[in-house]
Amino acid sequence: MDIAGKPVVMEEFGIISDYVSEENAAFYYRRVLHNTRLAGATGWLAWNNTDYDDLYDVEPYLHHPFEMHFGLIDKDGRPKSQAVEVRRFGQLLGRNRRRRLSRPDASVALVVSSFLERSTPSPSLRTPGGGLREHARLLSPPGRPTRTSGWYAS
Repeated sequence: MDIAGKPVVMEEFGIISDYVSEENAAFYYRRVLHNTRLAGATGWLAWNNTDYDDLYDVEPYLHHPFEMHFGLIDKDGRPKSQAVEVRRFGQLLGRNRRRRLSRPDASVALVVSSFLERSTPSPSLRTPGGGLREHARLLSPPGRPTRTSGWYAS
């Protein structure tokens, strides 16, 4: 799958290990990787490669302590369960490299915080109509309603 001739890359997905079991973290990664592949993604950039406990007092992490444990590898160099899922997924892709995968057309779910329903702070998402609502409208299939607060599923 591509958009405007460019491959689709799923990026900055991850889960903090402070609030979830290893088993559930692996499940999350398995779901994200396989579902985004079926949706057409051809690249993945997880957030983050390693935990960085030793940077708790260094900018920019000083004011983002919740980001310390999103790593695939813990502070001691041990692969977490989500790293194992990434490795398995890579192996699966390697075995199926020559196969063309397909999927039926699907509805889209767009999840946007209601906080962002105001004018979008990101210049890349600004549109002539303004804000994420207009951006979501432009991305939605023709004739389908758009909802930018909470889940939209048709």
